Amino acid sequence: MNSVHRHYFQGVSDIAFYHTHRYSGYSSPSENYQSHVHEISGCTTKDDGHRHYYKLITGPNIEINGGHIHSYQGLTTSDMDQCHQLTGSTMVDHFKPKPRLKFTITEARLIGEQLGIDWSRSPFDVEQFRIGLEVELEHGRRDPKTNVTDDDPITTGKIALAHLNEFPDYYTRLTKLEKEAKSFWKKR
Repeated sequence: MNSVHRHYFQGVSDIAFYHTHRYSGYSSPSENYQSHVHEISGCTTKDDGHRHYYKLITGPNIEINGGHIHSYQGLTTSDMDQCHQLTGSTMVDHFKPKPRLKFTITEARLIGEQLGIDWSRSPFDVEQFRIGLEVELEHGRRDPKTNVTDDDPITTGKIALAHLNEFPDYYTRLTKLEKEAKSFWKKR
């Protein structure tokens, strides 16, 4: 999934001339490619009568349970004839959404209403639309090349709506066809 995301970072510099500086902020945005980096930049706190600026590029993403982090290391600008080493890691990427698997009836109803579906006049019901949302999500999870919705509920809803507008029982028929196909291919 190539969603744009950022990371929070914070830390304390190394000691130089008996003092340190604190720093924190958000990284530059970056696409969630398999390997990517971020820029972190900002200004340290004012300690010992001065402050420092920094602009570093993180290392590539390090996958951990629930997301990923980036490590970084570099020097601040020089002020009062000294600079500081900054070393650390960003916080876990909480901006990376987990793949969606299901929609509730309420969510399906709301998505449909955002797409202009009048449920009192629709030739298909909310349950058919909900099934359509889940089927289109499943197709995207099977192969990244077929993931055209990137788990976006409105885009997923548009695809389901296009099929249902053509054939109101599209997903009922598709479910039946998939069961028959699985049975057929198991016998071979």
